[in-house]
Amino acid sequence: RLIGAILLHALDSSRGSEPLFKQRSIDLAAGEPLIRQGQPVHEMYVILSATAPLCVLEAASEAAEPLELATLAAPTILGEIGMWRNGPAVASVVSRRPNRVEALVIDRAGFEALSQEPGFRAATAAKVQQRLAINAAQVGTLLDATAAKSGDPRLVSIAQLVRFLSGDSSTPFDAGI
Repeated sequence: RLIGAILLHALDSSRGSEPLFKQRSIDLAAGEPLIRQGQPVHEMYVILSATAPLCVLEAASEAAEPLELATLAAPTILGEIGMWRNGPAVASVVSRRPNRVEALVIDRAGFEALSQEPGFRAATAAKVQQRLAINAAQVGTLLDATAAKSGDPRLVSIAQLVRFLSGDSSTPFDAGI
């Protein structure tokens, strides 16, 4: 849906003006980031194809070992959160193997034009909602594992609440928090 909104806007705005995006081939070495957590995001990528999967990694701190949040295959979009927030990347995107990525690259000016389109805004909101649901499920899984190890009843209750809020309506509730 998000890629469709971008392409529709590009087609609508292509008459007589600067193109919304530029197509680029990006060669990544194994472990090389396309986007680095904590660094400013100056471009958004519509990944059309890649010779290897891309991994989304997030480190809780600079000293922490990054946690793999997702493995992505084309087509996908990267960098839109940093562009919306006009802030640093919330995660790194790397390739575990040498990779040739074919992408449509949207710079800040193109993003500003695109962000005025209602279809793009709605599609972005849906994509962010989807990512939040995935993140909530991962938090629930981590809470379950930690609660099982610790046996702390408060943590068990919190894990149950997160699962319920993430859409698991069959979650039993123990004593409240």
